Formats: sequence, structure tokens, C-alpha cells
Amino acid sequence: MAGKLTEDADVKLVTPARWRELYLREPLPSMSELGRRFGTHPATIRYYLLAAGISPRSRAEQNKIEINRGRKAKPPSWKGVSRGSQNGERLRALNLSRIGQRRPAASIQKFRQSMRTRFQIHCSWCGDPVWTVPHEYKEQPYQGCCRSHGALHRRFRERSGPNAPRPLIVDRLRELLRQEPYKALPLIYETVEKAGATIGAGEAEIIEVLMEISR
Repeated sequence: MAGKLTEDADVKLVTPARWRELYLREPLPSMSELGRRFGTHPATIRYYLLAAGISPRSRAEQNKIEINRGRKAKPPSWKGVSRGSQNGERLRALNLSRIGQRRPAASIQKFRQSMRTRFQIHCSWCGDPVWTVPHEYKEQPYQGCCRSHGALHRRFRERSGPNAPRPLIVDRLRELLRQEPYKALPLIYETVEKAGATIGAGEAEIIEVLMEISR
């Protein structure tokens, strides 16, 4: 294409040689500038540059050119640029607010001690042993051995109510009563309660098993 390109020039008529002249020579314009020049989107300019065999510069490379040519101000992160007193005051205020939110040393020590003090409970759905710490047990006393069992227990309570016997616990309690040393003992409340304590069975499950025995 002969002559100097103007704003109303057709971008489709630009030859690959002219694209190299426009994009690769000084002052190394950006695709946004070329897009404004031709009245089209920068993505269209990128398409024609690639079609002409020209690799477009990345945004970081173009920003560096803009800053070095003086067409763009240096950011505060640029080497040798002062961040200014306003930025320093903001950081100092942020640090002071964080200091006010820090926990006392005694509270931190208490939290660390509670993390080291682990104890064992039973899965709320299947009765398997689960290790926990005091603060987690306080927030969620009915924990599951996995996410699946925790979700099943919550759904069961939503549908059946807080006092319904858990079916998996009832089944495991029946199996325990068939084993030693429980099958040699009289099947009374104390015996079933002793067996149920090993899997976290509650009163609802104990009564359910006793009712089945008495039938």
C-alpha cells in the first residue's frame, strides 16, 4: 500500500511489508494505537499481524516500551520510584490495625495446647473412632469419620428428627451383642449400654435393640 495510512484506510488492504513498517519500527506503537488508527478492535490488528508473520508483543513488553519512551508514567513498583508518603502512611495504619487484632499470648498458648490435646470420639453415623481436638468438638460435637458420613447423619436428622435411632449404629449394636463377652450376659439395659458405649450408641439405639429382643 503506497503513501501514508490514514484513519479511514481499509485495514484489509495493508500488506505484510507495511505491517512490519507500522508495528516493528519506531515509535513501536501498541495494537490499541493501531486499532484507533484504523477504527477497529485491537484483536483485529492482532489477527492481521499474525497473518503477516509478525509475533505481537506481550502486554508486559509493550508496557516497558511505553515507560521507556516516556509515554506512560512509571508505576510505584518500578525500580528507583518513590512510593510517596501517602503510601507509607497507609501501610503504617494497616499495621496498627493488625496489631490491634492480634491475640494475646496467653490465648495463643491456650489454642496451641488445645491443638495438641487430641481425644477420640465415635463417628456420628457408623460408630468408628474419630480423633478430634477440643475446639472442633465444641463447634461440632457430632462429627463423622468422613464427609460422606457427616452429610448422611445431617440428612438423616433433618428427615427423621433428633431422637430417631441411627440404622447403622443399631445394626452394629446387634452384631456386638452376638459376640463375646456380651452373649453370655443377660440382655438388659446395662448390658446393651455397655456394648453401645464402644460405638457411640445413644439411648434411642439402645431402646430400639431392647424392643427387638423383647418381641
